[in-house]
Amino acid sequence: QTQRITDRIPELFSWLEMLDINVVIIVILMIVISIVNMTSAILIIILERQHFVGILKTIGMSEWTLRKVFILHSSRIIFRGLVIGNIIGLGLVMLQQYTSIVPLDPSQYYLDTVPVKISWIYLILLNVLTALVCVISMILPAMYVSRLKPAEALRFH
Repeated sequence: QTQRITDRIPELFSWLEMLDINVVIIVILMIVISIVNMTSAILIIILERQHFVGILKTIGMSEWTLRKVFILHSSRIIFRGLVIGNIIGLGLVMLQQYTSIVPLDPSQYYLDTVPVKISWIYLILLNVLTALVCVISMILPAMYVSRLKPAEALRFH
């Protein structure tokens, strides 16, 4: 008589499904943290460049063009962070994959090293979605530029 392994040990597979939920929660938390960090960074950049904003508004630059300047600047920071993070992350994964630097106790885990697998589709999808969400979320803080008055920005230089 045959039995499916999922019927014999359902607790194990329900536990493994919970691990997938943890991954989703961790990714969402990382994206939220990156949005908060980038929002504070763009606001600091805007406040540091108040005089610059005042000059550009005085010579007639439109609000949308001015916002675009700050969105593009923050996008450059986001992409640089993604590239550096991917290099470090992929470097660590490849180090584990080729050298098995992180060992496991075979009597406890039935494995002698931590197994790793790079899913390039998920990696690319995660990077694209993270970049899109972060860049789109920069639109709201960039709107703060519209609230700056040229006279006040130039007065306090």
